[in-house]
Amino acid sequence: MLYSNLFYILAFGSFLYSSQTNDLLEEIRSRLEEVVVGQVFTACAGQNPARQAAVAAGLPFSVPAYGVNMLCASGLKAVCLAAGRLKLAAIEALESEKGKNKIAPGGWAIAGGQESMSQAPHATMPGCGLRRGGFNNANRLPTMGNYCFADTLLNDGLRDAFYECLMGDTAENLAFE
Repeated sequence: MLYSNLFYILAFGSFLYSSQTNDLLEEIRSRLEEVVVGQVFTACAGQNPARQAAVAAGLPFSVPAYGVNMLCASGLKAVCLAAGRLKLAAIEALESEKGKNKIAPGGWAIAGGQESMSQAPHATMPGCGLRRGGFNNANRLPTMGNYCFADTLLNDGLRDAFYECLMGDTAENLAFE
């Protein structure tokens, strides 16, 4: 097995040699160490969308799964985190096998990004409604009058929180410079 950059490249006749092609997925599942998923819009998606995706894909609950939110860089950051984790695991495996002339095959990870901008909900803004305990929520919106809704697609993903400009405008300005 060769190690190139941050990814494993399997040599011909390596540890998967004895596995039938229809058993390869199970071989990978047995070595899976974590699932890392980048996602920006998590409102109304439920707790830990990465875990939900892993379970929906048929992975066991024993495989750790977590999410990353770094806006546009979420998916790439998820890949970098998983690669770093696997690199560390490979180094630890090599250190523990020193002197035995044996290279451990190492682990696997699933990483990437998932997003549905079409499902980004609208939400009430502070001051629009009253909820038990004094929190703002749609549970007690007035039956008449103005409603203040925020488009979470713009508010949480496309509009800069500090300068109120759209992220696409920022990208165009940087490209122009």
